[in-house]
Amino acid sequence: MECPASASASASASASASASASCSALAEAPCAQAFCEGHAKRVETSESVNTTVVNGETITITTKVVDGKTITTKVVNGETISTDVVDGDVGASAEDSEEYVYLPPDWEERVARGEDLDSLVETSESVNTTVVDGETITITTKVVNGKTITTKVVNGETISTEVVDDDVGVSAEDFSEYAEVPAYFQERVAKGVDPDSLVETQAEEASNRSVKIPQRTAPRKLDYSDSHEGKWSFPETAFSGAYCWDSDKKQPEVEKRQGAIETGKDILKNNKETYEGMYYDTQLLDAPEDQQEYCLVKRSTSGFRLQDREGQFNFVKSQYCKLPAEDEVNAVYDNYTDTVLNTYSNVSGLGKPVCPGRGQGCADDPGLKIIGVIDPGDVSQGSVGDCWFLSALSALAEFRGAVQKLFQHTNFQDMPKDEFNHYVVSLYDVTTWELVDIEIDERLCTHAESGQLLASRPSIDGELWVCYVEKAFAAHCGGWNKIDGGSPTHAW
Repeated sequence: MECPASASASASASASASASASCSALAEAPCAQAFCEGHAKRVETSESVNTTVVNGETITITTKVVDGKTITTKVVNGETISTDVVDGDVGASAEDSEEYVYLPPDWEERVARGEDLDSLVETSESVNTTVVDGETITITTKVVNGKTITTKVVNGETISTEVVDDDVGVSAEDFSEYAEVPAYFQERVAKGVDPDSLVETQAEEASNRSVKIPQRTAPRKLDYSDSHEGKWSFPETAFSGAYCWDSDKKQPEVEKRQGAIETGKDILKNNKETYEGMYYDTQLLDAPEDQQEYCLVKRSTSGFRLQDREGQFNFVKSQYCKLPAEDEVNAVYDNYTDTVLNTYSNVSGLGKPVCPGRGQGCADDPGLKIIGVIDPGDVSQGSVGDCWFLSALSALAEFRGAVQKLFQHTNFQDMPKDEFNHYVVSLYDVTTWELVDIEIDERLCTHAESGQLLASRPSIDGELWVCYVEKAFAAHCGGWNKIDGGSPTHAW
């Protein structure tokens, strides 16, 4: 009696096995062995195995033909992911299959005992198709032997398959939110990007487009209520007595007082949230206390700064340093700040870049953050002629979630951190229409003469997102000169 068992699904191998099958060969074919042991059900079987490695994962596809049914099993890193059954199509493979089913682990033994293969499969299916941004998204949910299998297909391409055990009642209608995965999903995941960071639900996307962020009803204010006592310092700097402020701001308020200079320093230290500094004439230090005088500078958004760093006056700064000083951290610089972003033809020269929150006079604010409560008023143009870009950015800020999406590959909720910070900003490349990631460091470019920021300024309450989006945009375009002049529609 012959049992056509073979280790290959090819026709030639199957034919040659018909005359040479032995007991040892049958031992490798449980279904055929069942016949030889006297079971009533005749079972014909053949098998082929294909193993490949993709993105570090070992994927094994095993195809068995059992009584005219092609059973394809996919195993990834030793774990069975799916089993596919097709009737009457001996040459079928996983790619040919339209219906995915899960068989119980002991299916081979039970078939060998005479059970009908179809009786081992319990399955139900529901399909829901929707169109988002011109992409046809089909969610197919099957419940097979207690396993819920949800497959997402975008424009005919399978994007993801999710399996949940023991949740028989779930169907496509139960999924109220459908994940919208960008076209570059598989490429990003292959590079190690967390899939969750690439997903935004259709419901969220629709909300972001239709619901604008409410307009701010009250102006932002400086807030030092969350400051830590140990992060305050009061450095002194010599200057000529001349100071200046931003031309688009109100003149800083200065209180001139008679009395001991040391008393003035104490007032400053005890009211550091109210005053940003005090200055005095050093020639008065030897005068009687009743003849001494000093000036207290009230905190404001005026951009108060000293005009020079030499002279007979001293300025005592009430300085808050949220983060460690730059020279106290291991700074690894990006590829742009000291190269393509180091020049701008419309200014006389660029100075040393500054790090926000590190006591360098830029956003030394206890509320320092990348993104807080976003609104269009966060945008404050600097000296770069990119109002066209910033106006588009301001419009973008009106829509919930839009700005956050620019930082989709940056854990901005916990930043800036004490260590030297890097940020990834995701922008579309106008030459390829592909999304690209621009990685920049925390430094912001400055004017050589004044030391003030070259480009956009942080918001009053310490938001930095505008500064870094603008920096990333300039870096991607090839420098500040490349974004000097343009159209808001181009920025979009």
